[in-house]
Amino acid sequence: MHYYDEIRNYLGDSDNSLVKTVSSNFECLATLCQQFCQCQSIYDHIKPASHVLTQYRSAECRLTKGEDKKTEEDSLSILEKLSIELLWKLYLKSQNVVEEDKSIISSKDTINSLESSFINTFVFSISYKKNFEQFWKSLFDGTSFMNHYSKSDIVDALEHWGILNCRSVQSLNLSGLHSAMKLVDEGIKLPQMGKAESMEKLISNELLDYFLESAKAENFVNILFQSAPTIRAIHDGKIASAYPKYLKKTYEYNLEKIDSYIEEMKDLLTVYNDVMNDRKEFTQYI
Repeated sequence: MHYYDEIRNYLGDSDNSLVKTVSSNFECLATLCQQFCQCQSIYDHIKPASHVLTQYRSAECRLTKGEDKKTEEDSLSILEKLSIELLWKLYLKSQNVVEEDKSIISSKDTINSLESSFINTFVFSISYKKNFEQFWKSLFDGTSFMNHYSKSDIVDALEHWGILNCRSVQSLNLSGLHSAMKLVDEGIKLPQMGKAESMEKLISNELLDYFLESAKAENFVNILFQSAPTIRAIHDGKIASAYPKYLKKTYEYNLEKIDSYIEEMKDLLTVYNDVMNDRKEFTQYI
């Protein structure tokens, strides 16, 4: 039997006000452990892509102040990068190049030539907007396909890219963006661990033993006194200092910080998925 279940049995359904308070407090700790373990597992899954994701996050939400010196104005957003990628794919198709054709794309001279032509036409040229309009018209004029929303997004993205002194399509690290979003999608779908398992994964054995022995001896106030600082450390306190007295190992961020991070990752994924779903309309053209 898990510690959680044993301790719950001793707390029971007593009418004693103190026991009720302890029971409620203990349940709060168990729920907190479950939430933290879920968030931590998502964070661990996403972490390999953190160097890619950092540039898309708002500066005030960074987990650490020195995480990245770039501001939101210094880099392209997910929408902007995907808009440029869409135009790039349309351009390749217009040049009779299929991006999946490794024999062509792997040729450095070929890809450099294509990128140079692409950037000179749609970014560096003083007539880049006119060039884009003509290109768009050549693809879709006379067809029933009209996606004004994507069109305006592309124009805005090209303008911002030009301001940032774009170097190449490769420098956008589009494959890194797609891989990072895949990790985020996988992470938020990870199964949630139960309360009992979460407590035993997070809380030190010494503290769990103390809780259990206190419950057996009906020294319920001991559980209350020791669970309070544990809850505080996990939720919004200095969680790194909670090891080894309260937790089995050290953690970088408390629940408040890590949950905020994951919520922001979910927002980024929503933007990404919305854009990629809109792109399905272009399937036959790319």
